[in-house]
Amino acid sequence: MGAQVRRWSTDSVDESQRLAYWMDSICDSFLEMKAKPNARDGFFGSIRQSHLAAVGVYETLGSAQDVSRDASAIARGRGENHFYLISQMGSPWSVRHAGRQETLQPGDAMFIPAGGVHAFRFPGGLHNLSLQMPIDWVSRWLPDPAAMLGRAIDGDRGWGAALRAFKEALTPEVAASPGLPPAFLEDQLGALMSLAFGAEPEAP
Repeated sequence: MGAQVRRWSTDSVDESQRLAYWMDSICDSFLEMKAKPNARDGFFGSIRQSHLAAVGVYETLGSAQDVSRDASAIARGRGENHFYLISQMGSPWSVRHAGRQETLQPGDAMFIPAGGVHAFRFPGGLHNLSLQMPIDWVSRWLPDPAAMLGRAIDGDRGWGAALRAFKEALTPEVAASPGLPPAFLEDQLGALMSLAFGAEPEAP
């Protein structure tokens, strides 16, 4: 039996409670973070989450908003021994990490640590694809993960385009019932990520 798909949606609560519910949902499913909507009227958000073997798979939809994680959120958080590979579909977005802000296009991916201070802006709405990867798993494919933090992968060129296609096909529903051994798909992900970053993984 495969993994289950967990779901959170503001549709399940009254409109006056949606932002509070959304904040709780982000913290429950991802990390301790804050969300600030661009407009309160019509605000909505939903999260679907599942996993392969070691890698968590998330798809998040929502209204235009800013999401941030500061030092106080990190102090409140639980164990954070993983990285995230994050991309956005449909509209440009921006990331601030390690004091640097970068604007990315739909399909571009950013590699960030769970324990870091960062901020995201989604002015055109939120359609986010996130992969949660344990540090020890990442270290098999990226010998120096710290050197890759905050680096963007162009989703329209070379191996970055191949990684984008794989990542967009890997929905939570596919992760829950992949049709192939989950570890096999994780190996494909790791290999594509190594190629996109130009890293040389450890020998098997």
